[in-house]
Amino acid sequence: MSIKQNGGVFGRNPTFNDVTIEGQLTFDGDIDIDSDLKVDGDLDVSGNGKFGTIDVFSNGIKANSNAAIGFQLGDDSTGSTEIGKIVNSSGRFTIEPASTRKFAVRTNSPKVDSLVIDHNSNVEISTGNVVIATSGKGIDFSATAGTGTSEVLDDYEEGVWTPAPASGTLTINDATYTKVGRLVTAQADVTATATTSGDWSGLPFNLGGSLSADKQVGFVGYQSEESSAVWGVLADNTLATFTFRNGSTSKQLTTGSRAVFTIIYYTN
Repeated sequence: MSIKQNGGVFGRNPTFNDVTIEGQLTFDGDIDIDSDLKVDGDLDVSGNGKFGTIDVFSNGIKANSNAAIGFQLGDDSTGSTEIGKIVNSSGRFTIEPASTRKFAVRTNSPKVDSLVIDHNSNVEISTGNVVIATSGKGIDFSATAGTGTSEVLDDYEEGVWTPAPASGTLTINDATYTKVGRLVTAQADVTATATTSGDWSGLPFNLGGSLSADKQVGFVGYQSEESSAVWGVLADNTLATFTFRNGSTSKQLTTGSRAVFTIIYYTN
């Protein structure tokens, strides 16, 4: 049956099989559909409506109770592949990609131009990490007041390094470093197994910046070579080298001596 724009349907509780409508169909009450609703073109909801546990409004959709809005590849529920869903759980909406899928926001594929998160609470990451894949990019703190030349935190790293005297041998009890931006903190605990030289190498990064050599320094928290002396560490300005010092005198570790020290410096 067809319903023409200028025609009409009369009678009480009419029942039809197929209905073709040429024009606009307006309902003053509810629409109850017991089976599938198939739309070959666009479905325009200018007011409010309801699809099961999903409410449709003119400005968006809402999942009632603990309902979920799912997304899938395929044209039916039996032969399709789930790619994710939006879940309403106790008033909190979460986006849950399927186990084999990833969630991304893109404005110029494959590059993400911008991702803005506006929330009154913390942004929580339960698994995985936030990865900044492009070198030179990072977390921008320029919204804070300051006169620095850069407010982008573009690097953080933790690892181990290998203190190495120019001569002699040693046992490395512990040697780790942390790098935050350009600032490096390297610490080590070593014991000489044969008398070392005064010159050492092996810092995890070359020293950099405009500071002169006598300002790239560290300290020795413990050394068993001279129990009454205080040692420091003097680092070369451009190379990953350093020496132990007592004042201006270079110091070495003799066989069996132990030293625990820290060097804090800038790299390029």
